[in-house]
Amino acid sequence: SALTMDVAGASSMGISDIVSGGKLYLSNYPNPFTGNTTFAYTLPCAGKVTIEIRNMLGVVVKTLLNNEEELAGNYKIKTDDFQFESGVYTATLKLNNSSETMTRNIKIVHTN
Repeated sequence: SALTMDVAGASSMGISDIVSGGKLYLSNYPNPFTGNTTFAYTLPCAGKVTIEIRNMLGVVVKTLLNNEEELAGNYKIKTDDFQFESGVYTATLKLNNSSETMTRNIKIVHTN
């Protein structure tokens, strides 16, 4: 189930060990986090990838990827020092290929 995947995604297991089935997937660890967090994501197909972090007002506060062409596979991005207020944010992964656009949202929690 999705809950099991999220719990496993927060562990130290390799993302490739827990993700299968050709779905768009996004997680981050640790979560909650203080300074840095790592985003792990899986693309079921090639396309243009955007990852944005928004505050609770929906304003983009950080863009990790902006319409970058990537192949299908598993990826990780570690954020540099996260210089924002403590709070709950939304991370959005968007994959745009020739036939469709897929989106996945997760909640992330930043503490000082």
